[in-house]
Amino acid sequence: MRVLFITHTFYPYHKSGGTYNRMLMFVDALRDVEELDMLFYVSSEIDISPKSVEHYKAILQEKWHPRIELFLCPQEVKHLSRSKFDRQLRGIFDFRQQDIVSAANGKAQLQAFESCLERNPNFILVNYLTSTLPILKTKKKLPPILFDLNDVEHKKLLSTARKPTKNPLTKLYHLQVPNLKRGEYQAIRAMQKTFVCSEVDQEYLSQNLGLKNVEVIPNSATLQDFQETVQQPTLLFIGSYGYLPNIQAANYLIEEVFPKVKQKVPNAKLIVAGGSPEQIPAYQNNPQDVEFTGFVDDLTALYARSRVICCPVFSGSGTRSKLLEAGAYGKPIVSTTLGAEGIGLVDRRSFLEYNTAESFAQGCIELLQNDTLCRSLGINAHMLIQQQYQRPMIVEKIQSKLNEIMMPILK
Repeated sequence: MRVLFITHTFYPYHKSGGTYNRMLMFVDALRDVEELDMLFYVSSEIDISPKSVEHYKAILQEKWHPRIELFLCPQEVKHLSRSKFDRQLRGIFDFRQQDIVSAANGKAQLQAFESCLERNPNFILVNYLTSTLPILKTKKKLPPILFDLNDVEHKKLLSTARKPTKNPLTKLYHLQVPNLKRGEYQAIRAMQKTFVCSEVDQEYLSQNLGLKNVEVIPNSATLQDFQETVQQPTLLFIGSYGYLPNIQAANYLIEEVFPKVKQKVPNAKLIVAGGSPEQIPAYQNNPQDVEFTGFVDDLTALYARSRVICCPVFSGSGTRSKLLEAGAYGKPIVSTTLGAEGIGLVDRRSFLEYNTAESFAQGCIELLQNDTLCRSLGINAHMLIQQQYQRPMIVEKIQSKLNEIMMPILK
């Protein structure tokens, strides 16, 4: 049995974060496959010389699968030489030209994919919308294909475009949505099975696009020892700041919410954790009592000094892995409705739900002053992760879906 795994995200070394953790769930589910071919569309900074490919291959064989064959193909970069206005304008008329998917839209990416097809994989597992473009373009005969869409990209783009912004170019995103929606529809129709991370997205695709081959594979978390309530009045937001919804959420928390918290709890602190914090506009102002940690290796220690986890997210799609992770540690959470969407958290039982700066700040203040509520919310969030989102449980679910595909092939 040979499986071809395709993605445009390349992690040869240790990483963390929602994108990496979700991809690794699917890799883990393939651990019993005899031969695993992996095709990565990589950024131009990655050395793809034969010596480097062998180096990366050895790392991934040790970490992921002992029988990996590794193939690296540079991403398409022609579009990056154009102005942002030109790229957005082209994306209005052709979803393949949109920044979100154009990295795999060139001849080189198609050729790399077709070269992997010559190795006769029994089925293909494709990760994220970008990586489907060569599949949609090829004229070659294809085996069964499973597609992890994860986020519904046109929903995410639309929510980003609706968010108030000082950049007028962002308004052009509205005009890109219809073509991106058609592109996603085309990709999902071409696959035997497509996975999303919540029942909310599954229902949306079924009711709005009439797509019936969509199933839910939730994001997961590794259950941790329950952490008791921290006494220091410390708020935490964690994310990667190469991602616009996280940039917007962190900035909103720093500028709109945290000052209101400080009025009632003068000794409150805010930790903003995650890579590339300089992308957050408020970072340049050196805000008082806000700590920017950068990328954090030891998450257990980070959560151990944080009393309340904040998720003021107003744009994006899918589910927030950061909340599953917080629940895995038993931390009390304050989130917007969208931030907690699709997870099963219940307001005032397993988190606090607020959607304005004033009410969000009030929720933070309440948790900073109420040990009993903190512990109650944390216990219930921890129990939810234990019952529904533990990583081994989700990996087993993926394996059962893969077996449905493999059994007819093995016969």
